[in-house]
Amino acid sequence: QHGNHLSQNEYRTRAVLIDPLLQALEWNTAEPNQVQMEYLINDGYADYALLNRSKVLMVIEAKKLSEPLWPHFDKARSYAAQSETPYFAITDGNLWRAYHVSQTNRTTAYPLLHTNIFEGNRDDIAKKLLLISQPILTAHNIARLAGQKLPGSQEPDQTNQPDPGWITLAEFEQGQSRPRNIQLPDGTVKPVKYWKDLLIHAAEYLVARQMLTAQAAPIAAAGSKRNLVSRTPRHRQPTSAALSYRLSRNLYLEVELRVAWCLPNAKHLLEHFDISLTEVRVQIT
Repeated sequence: QHGNHLSQNEYRTRAVLIDPLLQALEWNTAEPNQVQMEYLINDGYADYALLNRSKVLMVIEAKKLSEPLWPHFDKARSYAAQSETPYFAITDGNLWRAYHVSQTNRTTAYPLLHTNIFEGNRDDIAKKLLLISQPILTAHNIARLAGQKLPGSQEPDQTNQPDPGWITLAEFEQGQSRPRNIQLPDGTVKPVKYWKDLLIHAAEYLVARQMLTAQAAPIAAAGSKRNLVSRTPRHRQPTSAALSYRLSRNLYLEVELRVAWCLPNAKHLLEHFDISLTEVRVQIT
């Protein structure tokens, strides 16, 4: 309901989403012995440091709602290593990812905690978030409990993180076989059954984050006079050449089944909104 307001800056996200959640997890954000904000670590500041008797248990890198988390993995891990704490987390208030400091490669790192608050089963989400609650984190039980299936929870989604079969969208070129899946900057993985799915998933990601709006349309296609995104459909009925795929927010996406249209325009659309193609990955094996 308030996503547009909260996504405008980090302060709003922290005040409305992150601070209340930490308090629900028994971290007293008004008690510096438990929670310190803008915690000084050498030449930088961690957004949050969770402590027990002056010992840092976890550092948290906070971002505004809907900001991609992957680009901040190295920074958050560096803060954890410098403060000699075993755990670090990255969040936009909705997506939460927590890791052990021994995980050094953001491409292959598998989080101890990964959850999306706005989606999924609430009980399952709550059980996952309890891993970073004050009692569990203070008792150093997060790694042990994360390796077990909590009562009533689902098994971790192994498709949510890349493996050696993944490459960035920047590396993926026309001429390669159609990828099996695409991983978006927020870590979600979507299946690619047809080439057009690459373009559709990229567009839906931008719409969900209120980047691609009616005000932004029309958007021209890559190297073409045709519109890629419009406020009205160009093709009301599917044809062998093209069709207008209806997005939310009264927008229409021009799609084709050909790789020569879908791949370059998926890249073009993401870059139009300053999304680095290195933040998007495709599974090629």
